[in-house]
Amino acid sequence: LSLSLSLSLLIRWSSYDRRRGLESSSFRGKRGFKMVKAGSKKKNEVFNIVEVCDVPKDQSDVPLLFMLPGVPDDHSAFCKLADEMKDTHRVVIACLPLYDQNAVKKGQEVYYSVEEVLFMLENTVFGVMEKYSVSKVSMVVHDMGCVFGYHFAFLHPSKVNSFISFDIGATVKCTKKDLEAERTKSAFDKSALYQFKSFKGGKGRLNMAKMMFYQWSFCLFYLLGTKVSYDISNLLLQNFVRVLNWTSFIQKREHKHTSGRSASDIRCFILYPYLAVWSKVFGKDKSLMRNYTYVSKHMDAAGSDGKRPETYSGNLPVFLPLSDEVKCLFMYGSEKTLTFHTESFLQELKSRPGCASMGVEGGHWFYWDKPDLVAKVVRDFLSGIVYNYADSPRLKPSRL
Repeated sequence: LSLSLSLSLLIRWSSYDRRRGLESSSFRGKRGFKMVKAGSKKKNEVFNIVEVCDVPKDQSDVPLLFMLPGVPDDHSAFCKLADEMKDTHRVVIACLPLYDQNAVKKGQEVYYSVEEVLFMLENTVFGVMEKYSVSKVSMVVHDMGCVFGYHFAFLHPSKVNSFISFDIGATVKCTKKDLEAERTKSAFDKSALYQFKSFKGGKGRLNMAKMMFYQWSFCLFYLLGTKVSYDISNLLLQNFVRVLNWTSFIQKREHKHTSGRSASDIRCFILYPYLAVWSKVFGKDKSLMRNYTYVSKHMDAAGSDGKRPETYSGNLPVFLPLSDEVKCLFMYGSEKTLTFHTESFLQELKSRPGCASMGVEGGHWFYWDKPDLVAKVVRDFLSGIVYNYADSPRLKPSRL
């Protein structure tokens, strides 16, 4: 309770000037940060992306595969998987704002809200789709990339061909209601068109306590850096990450791959997603347990006159929704000491045609531990081959 109150007070204290700019391009902060005014232009910003494709130029209809890693990784996190997929797909690897540290500039904002990251994700994905004239995209997301990826698939199911999430499971099942029965309600209110049911199964009290501990600690490191000193916060954060790795806090210590980025390269300002999400819990305006208004220019919903609206305005849940309209493959490290999914979520995917879940021997970054296995399963899933819940890919698969 005392930790909750402390974090709540810190978030409220930081809310008035959370959008500080970086003091220098070398990420060294001192007192007297430069204030950067937030504007509506952020709705038009995009992620930094890297494109990889070895498909012959004269080949048409090349499938698009969009990858988004999470904390603390940049594009390099998916380099091995992208290298395996580039012969058959146009691979686009993005990373969250500020995560491509080579592209961070002096005076740049160091805070993005949940809504702003979602805007940027939409702009990036739809921009690439328009560039290559494709109507659908397949997605591979990991860690914090899952948080935003699940929402994208929920908002734009008709644009997602296949959805592959690594290690972070959805928390809520979304079932579409009878649209005719709901037509009297707001045409653009997703919460009125869907029924939401939480996945049960329990992660355990110890598991939840560990999750809250490291995430709240990340929030405090972010606030320490933006309020006091980046140098001090970076030093404490890097040693905190080393302690987590040494104590097997998230995954067993013998797993050599702890992320695509070493502890010494991690900076406190990339932890803003944790503050953005938890501020929904403790912020005075909105709560994580309620809905918040999301306005997007990329929605597919049509108004009463049948025309596509200029914007979407509705209640978008902060929980991680699993849309019943999207084919989903969930892969997770089976040798972690901290779990980010429930057993009922795995059973739900097992029971859905075209969906699957699979544990892989490894930690949170299991796709670095077993790159060949993960690449085979992902490639087969994108080709329509779905392995059973507990089956090894060496066994005979079933085809849709």
